[in-house]
Amino acid sequence: MKGMLKRRGTGEPYTGPIMFPYIDSTARWMFNTACDKAGLGVRDNGTGRRILHLHSLRKFFRTKIGLDLDTTNALMGHSEYLDDAYLRLEESGEIAQVYKEAMPNVSVYAIEDQQLREQTSLMEQENVELKRRIESTEQRLSRLESMIAE
Repeated sequence: MKGMLKRRGTGEPYTGPIMFPYIDSTARWMFNTACDKAGLGVRDNGTGRRILHLHSLRKFFRTKIGLDLDTTNALMGHSEYLDDAYLRLEESGEIAQVYKEAMPNVSVYAIEDQQLREQTSLMEQENVELKRRIESTEQRLSRLESMIAE
């Protein structure tokens, strides 16, 4: 995907380390617009500042991810005071697996998704049982019809 991105004006392929090269003001504008559309663009009466701001997401992540401090800092991009072991986790790709396992802790819909999976599983089990009962009933009906015909 990075190769498909072109630098504005030059037409050169983008080769930077960031997948989506937004500047902070663009990300902030997108977040604020989403909050406004959701009715969450509330401002503090005293300061006039937004109560929910982009940095709130980082604070939520750090508080809820449920990993040790060094791993959390590595995931947040705080590399300057990390042990080399955590930097190796990033290089080997293991940090992606650690994040994947902890992702439900910071996913807004994770609980609902889990509940839906459990409900779906129960319904599938019930469906199998009902099909078995229908087949059994059809076999009994067939035998009764045979007996009546004799």
